[in-house]
Amino acid sequence: MPIDKSAPWGEELPLPDSTRETLPRFRDERALSKMLTASGPSEVRLTGGEFLILTGGQATKVSGPSRRYPCDALEIRGLDSETWTIGTVELRRRRRRLFGGFVVLSNLGVCRGERYSARAHPNDGKFEVVDALNSLSWRERLVLSHRFTSGADFSHPHIRQKQVTMYQSQAPLHVFVDGSYRGKRAVEIEIRPDFLWIQV
Repeated sequence: MPIDKSAPWGEELPLPDSTRETLPRFRDERALSKMLTASGPSEVRLTGGEFLILTGGQATKVSGPSRRYPCDALEIRGLDSETWTIGTVELRRRRRRLFGGFVVLSNLGVCRGERYSARAHPNDGKFEVVDALNSLSWRERLVLSHRFTSGADFSHPHIRQKQVTMYQSQAPLHVFVDGSYRGKRAVEIEIRPDFLWIQV
């Protein structure tokens, strides 16, 4: 079940190397999202990416105990194929962020070095929404993108931030899943708690 942010999370697994190596292995969230479906896999190993950083894992670890964590996933409906991610979805009015409004929906709160929310937790049964679809000038969008990268505060009267379990776009928008472009669609995104275990 989703956990309290103050509660212990994950468990140590002193597995032998041969057992660890039988798990499907992915270099980051983007690679995992290309293979994730409603039927699994139910447990994977990540060797890099934002989840590894958030949990304090070591990309170079080849021996010793591992840790595994229950993790929520985002189901994205409305694209040409079944799409899931443990990471981030961005919806943009125009394909380039600086030229139009956008909304970020993130389970991890960070994607490819950009931090969207300090409140996000991969297993709390919710995802973060940073809504900047309306009323921002080109200069304001440029400053906001820089603040995402630097981790600085980006509070603004025209930016709405909230935690939700479901989000539906009201019109077709350009869809990016973990930074990968997936076309222009109206989509519905829903959290799936405890969708899989991730070993690091």
